Amino acid sequence: MTRHITEEGLTSFTSLVRDINWDDFYEERDPNVLYSLFRSKIQECYDRALPLTQKVALKRIRRPWITPCLYKRIKRKNKLFQKFLKSRDPNALYEFKQYRNKLSCDIRNAKRYSGAELADVLNDHFVNVGAYKENRTAHHNTYSLNTSLPSSIFLSPTTHLEIERMIAELKDATSTSVSDFKIVAIKRIASLISLPFCHICNCTLESGLFPDELKVAQVTVLSKGGNKNDLNNYRPISILPVFSKILEKIINVRLVSFLSKYNIIC
Repeated sequence: MTRHITEEGLTSFTSLVRDINWDDFYEERDPNVLYSLFRSKIQECYDRALPLTQKVALKRIRRPWITPCLYKRIKRKNKLFQKFLKSRDPNALYEFKQYRNKLSCDIRNAKRYSGAELADVLNDHFVNVGAYKENRTAHHNTYSLNTSLPSSIFLSPTTHLEIERMIAELKDATSTSVSDFKIVAIKRIASLISLPFCHICNCTLESGLFPDELKVAQVTVLSKGGNKNDLNNYRPISILPVFSKILEKIINVRLVSFLSKYNIIC
């Protein structure tokens, strides 16, 4: 599934969001309830103006376990068979069978670790690799936070203007998941949603409760190069919801300000 972002669609999206009634929204104080209401209102407009469409397959989709390397080897196997057909040489037949048998074994192994099973293997690796590296790393305490501070941290309320500035600073090329909002679409409606999202942020800062929906990330695995059969040559990339990034920035600004004010981190 894909979502085509067009100028006409963005204009329609902006118009639909402009008509949203937020009056009852400000009576709620629970960040989880607030974000759920906020997202559902925006999502309805988003899906109407910029609907998801099925991708058209222009060519036959290769089986997911057939990697580019295996594909090259399959072509090599076919060439060896054609070589035998032309020559009828027993040695050529032997070479073909040896190559075919090894390739068939590798394809079976690749198929075993495809799809959900491969995802589970990678997940187990990423979960445990951190603990493994920590056990092998020497711990050196070079700084101690024993000094008491004159006051505790206060997360000052945000404003709709700060929200709009944060949205404007988002990079258009930032990756988002299929189910999330595109940055370019959110920028179009920044002035229309800054007040309700400001209310969500302030309720979060006041209560200390980060909306559960904004904690969920889509994890993509990227190769670092080298042997593709070695799990250590892969790293996970977490794609966070757009509004999670904005709220995190707001908290980060206040946290860094507090740390700098009292010279906690030099």
